[in-house]
Amino acid sequence: MLQIALHRDVLQRSFGVSPQIFWNSERCWRQSLVPVIADSGYTHTLVEGGFLRAAGCAQPHAVWRSGLDGRALTLFNDDEGLKNAINYAIWTGQPQRALAYLERLAAAPDHETYYVCYAEDAEASGLWGYSRGSCRKRRGPIWTSF
Repeated sequence: MLQIALHRDVLQRSFGVSPQIFWNSERCWRQSLVPVIADSGYTHTLVEGGFLRAAGCAQPHAVWRSGLDGRALTLFNDDEGLKNAINYAIWTGQPQRALAYLERLAAAPDHETYYVCYAEDAEASGLWGYSRGSCRKRRGPIWTSF
């Protein structure tokens, strides 16, 4: 718990911000994390959709509240499919897969209840693609095709 609180304090001192969303490494989940994260000053965290489904969340794209011992957190789905589609667009400069994924979500009957977010480690959307040989050389910004 001290590591989480210290990290938040360093962000406050270094950048003048107190983040409300906790970057939960690997976006794993267990209920006992609620007081640890909440007591460190956070109100939200990201959880992988598979963990949300295993916990009984019928629609992982919805926003979920979780609580324990009088503390609560808002949980957002870290959507693996969206993450992969956006990373592919970043690595290749081809946004079609990401756009198609978002269009499928928007076509769902309950889409107005969705909260879709993309969260990724910076190195994952940069150097990992190059180290895996999946990035091609390109010139200029990759999003100009929008």
